[in-house]
Amino acid sequence: MADYQDIADYLQQKRTQAGLTQEQLCQVLAAFSPEFSELDALAVSRWERGKVAPSLNRQLEIIRYFGDEAYKIFTSSSFSSKNLPSNQAMNKVLEARAKFKHYMGAHPYLPQSEESFERITPPHPLTQYSAQHLSNYRQPYLWP
Repeated sequence: MADYQDIADYLQQKRTQAGLTQEQLCQVLAAFSPEFSELDALAVSRWERGKVAPSLNRQLEIIRYFGDEAYKIFTSSSFSSKNLPSNQAMNKVLEARAKFKHYMGAHPYLPQSEESFERITPPHPLTQYSAQHLSNYRQPYLWP
């Protein structure tokens, strides 16, 4: 399998290997998947030149049409996609989420000090008795 730089490179190589014009590719993709019902040759031209990239769903359908496996193309070390986040971007998101302090029972308008759930909503004084009552309950009550 050839290494592709991006979806534009993949699309251009596969289309020329199949001996299709951009217009013919539009027709076969429209017949292949409803995802391409509104596709025209201008869009294919812009995809191949890298001016815009098809949506990720369309990329998957294009790869499926040409009989390749998407995971092999997307995970290739030479392939880059504008629609997939880079490792750096994902690491930034994960670091930001790890630093975010969220406390159980926290409210957006209350001060963000370390609050315990019991302090914000104290337990009812009869809670322990109802738990004891439930633990002693053995026979289900049958309605007459």
